[in-house]
Amino acid sequence: MHTNELFDRVLSLRSALKRTYVDPEEIEIENPNDPDEEGLCYILCEIMEDIRNIIENIDYHSSPIVTEGVLRKNEIGRYELNGREFTCGRCLEVLIPASDYRPAYWTYCRIEGNEHGYFLVGYPNLSIDGLRARLR
Repeated sequence: MHTNELFDRVLSLRSALKRTYVDPEEIEIENPNDPDEEGLCYILCEIMEDIRNIIENIDYHSSPIVTEGVLRKNEIGRYELNGREFTCGRCLEVLIPASDYRPAYWTYCRIEGNEHGYFLVGYPNLSIDGLRARLR
């Protein structure tokens, strides 16, 4: 199945997922001394978090691209994209360069910093400067 066809199917699930979602804080246990119900509550809380993440991913990838360009370090040492500055905790999509093992691909990640400078979570050895990036 092609990716666009599959994404259309996922999009059609969004409204059902939205109706199903309950904030885990709102899940009540009728019999607090029942280990089966406690276990079920734990599993349901995990499922609700997964559903929330799925809804957020669907919404994000359905959003239009606002800006795209190349990340550059500015005069105060922070990375920016078309005038938008990134500090620790900021998320964006970056184009991971092709390798011997796979073609180039876009991925959603977060910028963080430490005593050595800024890095992309999950890609600590990838140079940020000059990397193609975009925001939705």
